[in-house]
Amino acid sequence: MFHVKPIADDLTPMPAWINVRLEAPVAFLIHVFNTVPIEEIHPQEILEAITESNYHTLCTQYGLAPDLIDETRASLRVLAAPEAAAPFLMLAYRPGTARPILVHFQEQGEIAERLPSAPERARKALSAAVQIVSIELDENQLQDLGLLLGYELARWAAVRGKGVVLGLDGRWYRLNASKAFLPIETAG
Repeated sequence: MFHVKPIADDLTPMPAWINVRLEAPVAFLIHVFNTVPIEEIHPQEILEAITESNYHTLCTQYGLAPDLIDETRASLRVLAAPEAAAPFLMLAYRPGTARPILVHFQEQGEIAERLPSAPERARKALSAAVQIVSIELDENQLQDLGLLLGYELARWAAVRGKGVVLGLDGRWYRLNASKAFLPIETAG
């Protein structure tokens, strides 16, 4: 199902990330419902996609401190499993062994029935969805650039998979031609 194209040998996950002990973590999820499955993971493509936006503007929009931008951009690494080994990837963005952002890929039927009701236009997209990409953040990541990067990963997934996004705020979004998030109106 997944074909991973590594860009360098240094993208192997560090054991500290895999064996990190979390005390009752609370996960915050951004879901992307794709009509075209993302079957191949290209780390370099993801890095290019998530760094093309203006982080200073996004920090202002998300209420985040822009003083972490340079350090975060310098620490970005996409960590993916070897060919078809696992339906997920990780985005490391902080120095050291801090928890990365997790991105899970699932078949559409696995969680769609548990989601809140959607506006008519989103329901149409959901009925055509074949894959759900879930971006998992923890509470600490909502306070730093993890929030910005989570939405940039959602933008990448929605563009690549022609999907709609269920944001952390419970609202549904589509992307316009400029890849900007636009709310899907509840009236349809």
